[in-house]
Amino acid sequence: MPEEEDDAEENKDPRVLLGMGIVFLLIGCGVLAYGLSELRDALATRDWPTVHGTITQSQMGAHHSRDSDSPSTTYFADLVYVYDAGGRSYSGKRLCWMEWRSNDYGHWEEIVNRYPVGRAVNIHYDPANPENAVLEPGPVLLNYLPLLLGAAFLIGGIALIRQWRKLPPVQRRP
Repeated sequence: MPEEEDDAEENKDPRVLLGMGIVFLLIGCGVLAYGLSELRDALATRDWPTVHGTITQSQMGAHHSRDSDSPSTTYFADLVYVYDAGGRSYSGKRLCWMEWRSNDYGHWEEIVNRYPVGRAVNIHYDPANPENAVLEPGPVLLNYLPLLLGAAFLIGGIALIRQWRKLPPVQRRP
C-alpha cells in the first residue's frame, strides 16, 4: 500500500502546485485590494461633516432565505433619516459604511431602540456626494474580514509556490 501512495505522489503534476499558488496569490491580492478600499472609505466617514437630522423610520427588518436546505432568517435595522446638506434635503438609510445582516436579533433590536422615530441625530455626510451619509461613522469589525481573508489567500499562495520551488528543477518544469 505505501508503494502505491509513493507512485501516486510521483505522478502528480507539479504544475498544479504552481498554478494553484498563482491563483491563490491573485485571489488574495483582489480580496485585499477590495478590503483596503472599503476600509479606506469607512475611515473617511470619520472626517465627513455633520448636520442635524431626524429619524423618520425605525423598525426591525428581516430577510428570509429559502435558498438552502435549512431556511434561515437574518435581521437588520431598517432605518430612514432625513437631513439637509448644501441647501438640499436628503434621505438616508445607512447606519454605518458597511451594511450587513445577521441572525443576532438582539443586536438589531438594540439599534432600533437607540434610534426611535422622531429622534434628532447627527448625520455624517460625504461633502463630495451628500447623498452618501451614515449615522455611525468609522469602520466596524466586519470591515477587517476581507483583509484577513486576503492575507490568508496570499499566505496559502506563497506556501504552495514554496512547495513547488522545493521540488527538484527537473520536476518543477512548468
